[in-house]
Amino acid sequence: MLAVLKIGASRGAILSISKSFGMYSENPKINYLIKNSAKRTSFAYNSAIDRAKYSPVDELQRRIEKKLRPKYSADRFANLQRFISEMPPAQRYDWLMDMQDRLNGPG
Repeated sequence: MLAVLKIGASRGAILSISKSFGMYSENPKINYLIKNSAKRTSFAYNSAIDRAKYSPVDELQRRIEKKLRPKYSADRFANLQRFISEMPPAQRYDWLMDMQDRLNGPG
């Protein structure tokens, strides 16, 4: 962990664990650059972006299934996957969008 000791601050010496709060610098622009450069160099992030470009509905289905998997038993999840794959494309897209709205909650 990255610890920063601030000396001479208005409340005296303050020990803050900056990394646990996601802050690397007191300058928000630097934090933004660090966060985005770390994200954009991630192989998983880049491959997810590429998958979403080439097949957005499949990527949406992958994200929905990832959220639903812990809520279902193995048999019920297999049935759900079969149910989704047998849908016509337009119905599948509508179902996935409705499920995404339910999983993300109101707002």
